[in-house]
Amino acid sequence: MFKISTLLVLLLPVTVFAQNIDPAKFEQMKQQLKAMQSCIQKTDKAEMKKIGQQAKALDVEIKALCSAGERDAAQQKAITFGKEIAVSPTMEEMKKCGEQVTAMLPSLISEMGDSEENHVCDR
Repeated sequence: MFKISTLLVLLLPVTVFAQNIDPAKFEQMKQQLKAMQSCIQKTDKAEMKKIGQQAKALDVEIKALCSAGERDAAQQKAITFGKEIAVSPTMEEMKKCGEQVTAMLPSLISEMGDSEENHVCDR
């Protein structure tokens, strides 16, 4: 999750300048990013590590399925895993940590659909 906050911090200046946001709004976003980072640091580290390990194992499995031409199976595994972790208490906590920031950066938030353009094998 540190990677998410780092990504947001790196993309924030580009987003700000691209949208010509005034300095006060930029400062507000910086403060919200700091608050999000502080919140994330309070999450269950062991559970986050467990989710990360599960994601790595799933990534290996998905790559193997994609290489074998089993795109539908790979996509279904990715969707199932995403749905499972989305309802975990740790991920709910993470979601709450980022609510204010994500509300300010809607262009960085997108729903993963079932369309071919968002297929797990094409990432």
